Amino acid sequence: MKTNTTLAIAAASLAMCSATTRVEANPPGDPAIPVGSLSAYPTIVQVGTCPILTWGIDYPQTALQILQIDPDGTIITKEDMTVEVRVVGTSSESDTQVTVTTGGSSTGQTVFEGGESDVRPTKVVYKEEVPANTSVTVGGHNENSGGTYSNGGGSPNVVVLVEGDPVPDIPSFEEGVLEGYLDPYVDDSGKIDIGPKDVIILYELETTDPAQPGFDLQDLVVLVSCKTKSNNGHGNNIDGVDASNPGNAPFIPYDTDPTYDDEGSGGGAYPSLK
Repeated sequence: MKTNTTLAIAAASLAMCSATTRVEANPPGDPAIPVGSLSAYPTIVQVGTCPILTWGIDYPQTALQILQIDPDGTIITKEDMTVEVRVVGTSSESDTQVTVTTGGSSTGQTVFEGGESDVRPTKVVYKEEVPANTSVTVGGHNENSGGTYSNGGGSPNVVVLVEGDPVPDIPSFEEGVLEGYLDPYVDDSGKIDIGPKDVIILYELETTDPAQPGFDLQDLVVLVSCKTKSNNGHGNNIDGVDASNPGNAPFIPYDTDPTYDDEGSGGGAYPSLK
């Protein structure tokens, strides 16, 4: 069989750099474009041989694929995932509290207490493994006003939004009056601009009357990021298995994780570990 010179050169170059090249997502959100992997076997291509290129594309899931988000703001996981919470900002100088409750528990975990000077938007204040079919409730409270509101209660004081959603139809957003901490999460067309598996929650903690000028849903802003384990069904994993054939590692005597695609080179565990 005639060797494809272009493929051979590409495979050899790839092997010299790395047996496997993979583009990783940057936290907190996943990229809005596909990412993937490319590997070559053998890693050293000789004249007269045909390299085997193994590639895979992981298309990013969206929040609505992995979460059930009801009109009242209820958030329920559809699969096992890691949930991370970040406090994007608060307009209060002090006395703001954020709690996270999972699975309908009667008590929530306090993950943030303080004011605007205490906020670190990139800091993960809550990170937990949350199983499928579990509710995730994030509550906001302000000591000065006494208001306490959570997603899932159907209150107009809490709005749950995903990537591409329009901003709320209230005067503060229509007039473009955005707090500085929220501005990076809204694009020029007035749509929410976050990661595909992120959820942003807006809170009004000062008043319950949407007709009031102070009702701007920007007293507290929280970002919820969901990270799921990927599986592309290739079977070219370090342990020789993935979710398409769990517990069936043919090359090595252990299964690193049958639900996760830990990609190896060469289309399988044996060429990778030989």
